[in-house]
Amino acid sequence: MKAPARFLVLEDNGGDAALLKKQLVSEWPDCQVLRIATEAGFFAALKKGGFDLIISDYRLPDIGGLDALKLSREHRPEVPFLFFSGTLGDDVAVESLKAGALDYVLKDRPARLIPAIQRALKEAEQAAFRKRVDEQLKKSTLALTESIHQHEVLEAKLKQTNEDLLRKNKEIQNFYHTLSHELKTPLTSAREFISIVIDGIAGPLNPKQLEYLGVARESCNQLRACINDLIDATRIETGKLRLDIKPTALAPLLHKITLAMSRSAEAKNIRIIEDLQADLPKIPLDQHRIIQVVTNLLNNAIKYTPREGVITLEAAELPSRPEVVRISVRDNGRGIPKEEQDHIFDHLYQIKAGDATTEQGIGLGLFLCRELVELHGGTIAVESEPGKGSTFSFELPRNRESLKTNILIVDDDPDLLETLPLLLTPELFNVRTARDGLEALEQMRQQPVDIVLLDLSMPAFNGSSTLKALRQDWPGVPVIIHTALSDGDVMKDALVCSPFTLLAKPSTPEQILETIRRVQRATDTVHWQRNHFGLPKPAF
Repeated sequence: MKAPARFLVLEDNGGDAALLKKQLVSEWPDCQVLRIATEAGFFAALKKGGFDLIISDYRLPDIGGLDALKLSREHRPEVPFLFFSGTLGDDVAVESLKAGALDYVLKDRPARLIPAIQRALKEAEQAAFRKRVDEQLKKSTLALTESIHQHEVLEAKLKQTNEDLLRKNKEIQNFYHTLSHELKTPLTSAREFISIVIDGIAGPLNPKQLEYLGVARESCNQLRACINDLIDATRIETGKLRLDIKPTALAPLLHKITLAMSRSAEAKNIRIIEDLQADLPKIPLDQHRIIQVVTNLLNNAIKYTPREGVITLEAAELPSRPEVVRISVRDNGRGIPKEEQDHIFDHLYQIKAGDATTEQGIGLGLFLCRELVELHGGTIAVESEPGKGSTFSFELPRNRESLKTNILIVDDDPDLLETLPLLLTPELFNVRTARDGLEALEQMRQQPVDIVLLDLSMPAFNGSSTLKALRQDWPGVPVIIHTALSDGDVMKDALVCSPFTLLAKPSTPEQILETIRRVQRATDTVHWQRNHFGLPKPAF
């Protein structure tokens, strides 16, 4: 959000106007503040324009606050408008918001003004962006319609193009089917017959013949790996790849991989050192896919580590992030140029130097590593310096619960506290409940919360008091007010604390779930990662 340059202030009280200007300039030193006190001056300023925000008192001598709002909506609908007034009843506040004001701030709460302005400017910026997109879409749609109207032949061409795309898509699917069956089956047979000849079953061979057949068998292995990568990449991109998640002891699994890779390492006199935390817990993973990831990383390390080199396979919990286990493959090979590291996990990306040089293969190995790790809810990264080697590390959550959104329901209705967890838990939410505000605050001190569903009417410590306390210690937590109250002091106090949204009681299960989903999607990613040990926020 860019800093506002000009404010239009409609205020008849000189002292209030001076204090308001001081507050604005303190936050945005380069801004200009134009104060207007009359309807005529306000109208003239609106016609001239050039303002980022309009701030208006509600009670003025010759124009009412709602009239000023109406004028601004008629002449400058794109400029956000908020009230800064001494008094504003609940009914008036609701009416002003319905009429187009983005917010209102009471003069006896000046600390709320700057956050309200920032939010209003951000919403206006987003609205302007959506408007530009809508206008562009309308223009594009109109241009397409006119083009179709002027050139009737275009419709036939589009139809033909669509048919061609469908046919080509089917051809691609058939191609992968061919790779999977028609190529893989004879390739496997060829490799097995080569192995039979190498083993001497078909008769004795001289050393040169054995050497050539060894090259042929290795070529079969490489081709098989390429085919498998293509098939896996297609499954991932079409959403057809499914993980078989089971609790797995990590150290034995990694040791098994090391043994399988030892022959390749020994061929170059490379040592693979295991540094595996002894008491690693079982974690949920797909064994086949994690073997695929670690094997790929070790293969790369062996390929680009010089003879007599050292590769270290590490696995350990992170003291600073207890819900995460990190697995690393470190080598003392060539290293990767800095400019290549940001793209090394991209689809079909191949580089020409460093540890990940794709002299063989089709550029899918590290892409598949990233995709498979992220399907587990983890992250993968590389640290490297040319000439000093590389470290590929990926982190996996110790449990799948770490990926669930944590919801705290605060309500004194026992039926609601019983039914809402039944509704939300199957939708992959972690649900906790509290019967009043004091219990809710204590729970939030013990465990992180992503979303709060808060009733206002509670006997011990009501919702507005809870929200005030919550905003002091957890300002970033989105709060959904879930209440039957539509006005009164409790609602007024709650609105001052800027809840995320309101949900009126009674609500259907579908309304509750959709509201929570909407808030979930809008939750700040930094806030999510802070609560979930840096894990990537899932796409909801």
